[in-house]
Amino acid sequence: MSVKAELVLVLMNIRFGLTNAFLAYLFGVSAARCSCIFNNWVKFMAQQVKSLVLWPPKDLLRKTIFSTSKAKYPKLRCTLDCSKTFIYRPRDLYLQATAWSDYKHHNTIRVL
Repeated sequence: MSVKAELVLVLMNIRFGLTNAFLAYLFGVSAARCSCIFNNWVKFMAQQVKSLVLWPPKDLLRKTIFSTSKAKYPKLRCTLDCSKTFIYRPRDLYLQATAWSDYKHHNTIRVL
């Protein structure tokens, strides 16, 4: 695959949450190859944008945190949010229970 095609594959996976099997069909490669391409590109992109992630000084953060959060969590430095993506129900009952979201009423994966 060309570098451009690999990038498109990765961006489609990120944007639309397509399965490796579907992307493999679209791009004419194996699902394992899709997974390998995705993992390599994500590592590469993380390295490229690492310098764009800036942590402000602690005193500046303390000034901008809500007073309710500041009182309840005095050492709070940041808040992280996860996104959930719908997935097909796994066959394994343990995985079904693990992937179930009461909030979404569907099986989901969570991505930080």
